[in-house]
Parts: sequence; structure tokens; C-alpha cells
Amino acid sequence: PLDAAIRECREETGVLCQNAKPLLMYHPGLDCSYNPTHLFHATRTVDAEGALRDGREVRQIRWVPFKRCLRMIDDGTFVDALSITALLSYHRRYA
Repeated sequence: PLDAAIRECREETGVLCQNAKPLLMYHPGLDCSYNPTHLFHATRTVDAEGALRDGREVRQIRWVPFKRCLRMIDDGTFVDALSITALLSYHRRYA
């Protein structure tokens, strides 16, 4: 899962995660399928040279301060469970 997460981050955003560590493993739902979900966090990132961003999937990339991300949960900007789970898990553990 770690190698896949690093690869997907690079492919989807052009950002290469360095020194990535496990954050959380959970199952989004237990009622219909086996779907273990692994979350990681990286202490360093660099722009990946030669990364190809798919314009159909990624329209904009920007860094957002963590405290603002938490406010974006409260104001309804973030509504997907994966983003909310990742942000709150990181906040619980490191903030």
C-alpha cells in the first residue's frame, strides 16, 4: 500500500512524497465488500520532475494550511469521507 500511495500521489498531483509513514488503516464499510483503505502522511514532498498531470482529473493543485482544511470540514467544503477521515486522523495524532 505504501508504494501504491506514493505512486498515485506522484501520478495524480506531480508531488513526490518522501519519508511517508502510515497514518491509519480502516474499512469504509463492512456491509458489501472487503475494502481496506490505507492512509499515509509524508513529512517531506518535492515536485516530481517529468510528472504528467491528467487535465481531466486534476484542474488545480495548491497547498492549503492545515487549520484552514479543518475549517473546510466545518463549512462543508470537504464532504467526502476519505478526506475528512484523513484530516481528522492526522489532527488527532499530530496537531
